[in-house]
Amino acid sequence: MNDRAVAVFDQYDLELFGTKKGRGMLIARTQAGDVALREYSGSEEKLEWQEAFTGGLKKNGFSNVDGLLRDKEGNLIVSDYEGTRYIVKEYLGGRECNVMDRKECVLAVRQMARMHRAVRGLMQEPLMIRRRTEPEEGTPGGQQDDGTPTYREIPADQMETLCDITCRTRPGFILYESQKRKAELLRARQFIRKKPCKNDFDLLFLREFEAFAEQIAVADSYLDQEEYGILEEHVKKDHLYCHGDCNQHNILFGEDDIYIQNFERCRPDLQVKDLYLFVRKVCEKNKWSFAFGQACLEAYEKELPLSEKERKFLYTRFYYPEKFWKIANGYMNRRKSLPPKRQKQKLEALLEMERGRKEFLGQFRQTYGV
Repeated sequence: MNDRAVAVFDQYDLELFGTKKGRGMLIARTQAGDVALREYSGSEEKLEWQEAFTGGLKKNGFSNVDGLLRDKEGNLIVSDYEGTRYIVKEYLGGRECNVMDRKECVLAVRQMARMHRAVRGLMQEPLMIRRRTEPEEGTPGGQQDDGTPTYREIPADQMETLCDITCRTRPGFILYESQKRKAELLRARQFIRKKPCKNDFDLLFLREFEAFAEQIAVADSYLDQEEYGILEEHVKKDHLYCHGDCNQHNILFGEDDIYIQNFERCRPDLQVKDLYLFVRKVCEKNKWSFAFGQACLEAYEKELPLSEKERKFLYTRFYYPEKFWKIANGYMNRRKSLPPKRQKQKLEALLEMERGRKEFLGQFRQTYGV
């Protein structure tokens, strides 16, 4: 981010005392506390939804999230003179969760469960978002006398443009991501098969593809359609929303508390997906230690118990070879002129960890009876 972005702060009612660069952001000290300036490429409607969601969490007793700030005119998105769009968020500070520290991971998971519980209380009523008032044809409406825009509040489920939110209420949304990734893996295999000259990664990928494809088929079929229907109804009936990216980078340890940030991927979905993502990450870093993963799961259930079907779904997610998909996705998104040396190293490391992952799955199934 270029330092010229500092000028964007002039559009906010903030007094700057100094700035420094962070990862993908510009951090500023102000009279209202530290804030972060970041580029933004999403829609205004989704951002309004996110602001209402995090604001609602704070009102519902879970204040350890990063809220969005509005500019002097009430907008969440501002632009510089070149048209680059930015948002300003509260900067939480703190350090990322240490995935090698079991005690710290347990505390992080308990905080995640508290956030999930707060979400359930928040979403009992329709989430209201602000939408700019459109002027009627032939009238100068839509703004106040001083030129600032006017807004009205409407239920979020009436916003057709929030397709990534509303589509989650359609049948099959729980498996949507898995099905999409399966299609991407098949495209990667087709691309590699058609290559006239195959490198070491290509040959290794094709050799191992069928074994991982079989794991995907088993994972997707472990629960039948009726069970998936029950889980989808659970999401709708109990107003479940997951963070969508609840990894160690977005759970921060401050001096006195634990914070959760970056709700850009928040959506209606099984909250156990957040638990899966975090536990998978820490288990991968700890050689698929079941004791490590079990400690995290038990910590979560002390705050928010899981149903039998949620445990079964959790097992299917651990069974799914997500790391294999990530490697294939990275391979397809790289510059094709560069040799896939890094992807080959990752695939070899994945194959070395497979024994540990299978032992983890066996212990999980034996312990939880799924």
